[in-house]
Amino acid sequence: MKNENYSLEEVEDWDKVMDPYLKSDLDGYAIYLSIPIVVIGLVGNISIIVVLSTNRHLHNSLNIYLLNLAISDCLFLLTSPINLWFSSFSPFHSMYDDSLFPVGYCKFSNFTRNFSFVLSSTLTVMISVERFLAVLTPLKYRVYVSKARTVKICCITWILLSLWDFRVIVTSGQRTRVFPWPDMTNGIPNTTTVCEQCVGFEPSICSVISYVALIEIYLALFTNVLMVIMYGFVFWALRNKTPFTKTKSSAAVNRVKYEMKALRTVLIVVFMKVSLTGPINVILISFGRHNGNFFKQSINMCVLLYLTNAAINPIIYNASNEVYRQALLKLFRLS
Repeated sequence: MKNENYSLEEVEDWDKVMDPYLKSDLDGYAIYLSIPIVVIGLVGNISIIVVLSTNRHLHNSLNIYLLNLAISDCLFLLTSPINLWFSSFSPFHSMYDDSLFPVGYCKFSNFTRNFSFVLSSTLTVMISVERFLAVLTPLKYRVYVSKARTVKICCITWILLSLWDFRVIVTSGQRTRVFPWPDMTNGIPNTTTVCEQCVGFEPSICSVISYVALIEIYLALFTNVLMVIMYGFVFWALRNKTPFTKTKSSAAVNRVKYEMKALRTVLIVVFMKVSLTGPINVILISFGRHNGNFFKQSINMCVLLYLTNAAINPIIYNASNEVYRQALLKLFRLS
């Protein structure tokens, strides 16, 4: 062990060594910005859950998917920012210090974050497919798509993804991380407890776990591309007017109006999701395995974008859907 009587030059060198592991001013801004985003998001998504579940005239296939998406967003908003917030009590970046949390919370937090991420991405794709079928094949859509089938699909999705992500609970754990500076340099210890996957497993198993996590991120990017392609077909169909009936009956006209309003709402939701979650997926693929300084500096800002995506859907529904807006006003006794 080195002598702790360091020269000024050595102290400056240790500052440079310590800096990549410590919290920056940007991380502090992320902590404070995340608080109103989470509060607004939870209030908004809980309102969605109440409105869509208590108003029978809103019980349709699309809204069942949106209800499940709101529940998924609530899970993410409840768990994802906790580590970020508690980093305000530590000099370390949130990636490098989980000392305040027991191992049980470590497993629960990792599972919930990963599960809500995968579930949200899956539900967004399912919503896009639902709109794709509704616009391009409206007659078959009305025959094969029903509320009962949609509920069954959502239940199966929750069960399958829970089983898929159960591996996160099994593989997550805590370990002591030792940093490359003498203990209590500048009053900062050189050890912390971190919550990670693949604790106590063989390196070969850890490699498989890492690649599975990477595959999930690639799939998220792939689904973004898939949704862009699907909406390209939808706009082509709308431009050529192929999916609509030629009849001028009021029922057909009302059906077209409803589908257009629903498509507009979903399109905004998907656009915001791709825009807000795409950067973190690219960063995770490009820099996550190296865990470099750029990754550390940008990860909390990317988490902030993810929180914004989970919080913004209620605002989108209010702005683009008058029926939902009226139901929400009625819920708060404002109309």
